[in-house]
Amino acid sequence: AAPGAAPIFPQGRYGAGFAAMYEGRYADALASFAAATRSDPLVSPAGIRLQPDGGELPSRTQLARAAQAFRRGEIAGAMQMLQAMVAHTPAYAEAHRLLGLIAWIDGQHARSIEHLRTAIRLMPEDERARVLLADVLLSEGRTSEAERELTQALGAAGESGSIRYRLAQLYLRQALLPQAIDELESTERPGAVAGRDHLYQLLGRMRVDRADFDGAIAAYAQRIEVNPNSGEAHRELAEIYFLQGRHVVAHG
Repeated sequence: AAPGAAPIFPQGRYGAGFAAMYEGRYADALASFAAATRSDPLVSPAGIRLQPDGGELPSRTQLARAAQAFRRGEIAGAMQMLQAMVAHTPAYAEAHRLLGLIAWIDGQHARSIEHLRTAIRLMPEDERARVLLADVLLSEGRTSEAERELTQALGAAGESGSIRYRLAQLYLRQALLPQAIDELESTERPGAVAGRDHLYQLLGRMRVDRADFDGAIAAYAQRIEVNPNSGEAHRELAEIYFLQGRHVVAHG
């Protein structure tokens, strides 16, 4: 990702696979990714939770067609296809999630929230639906509800960098710096697959605002480690050294 780009985190279900990959345990990583994929409603039938008499399942091809229509900007057509799917199979969590996304983009926030809550009820462990619901609530200014949804998501969806990052942003908006720093530091456990430059920059600046200059130096040093060619990162680290009176280091 380009310097300054927001961090991108893997889904929580894929975290163990990425950890194994970073450690060079490639066979373990492949096995973990395969197991995670089987439970991912985006790429498997896991998005359908049927009663014992479930009946015929809707085709995933239908879901793909609706998603393609949405990407082409055919909002009404995509919604019509998805509504037909949930009418046929009301327990199709992934179809409800997509309806929630499309309704939000279409400005139908109440309907979006309704579909996303249905998706979460059907599949509580689905991180995407929970994160999206929090985003919709935040766009409506419903901060306390968004915080509650994100906190509950950590219990249901497991450790997630995306959820931790959103909580950090939420606390930062409220000037709750200690909580924001804690959440941002927690994103290092699942780890970002891109955008770590921005992550450490944000962490460093928050520590400066808390007058934690040693912590800021550590964050900016990590930023330089992941993006050694960033002149801005070197400048910000030098500024902290200068504020501490470490002029020789600052000029080095």
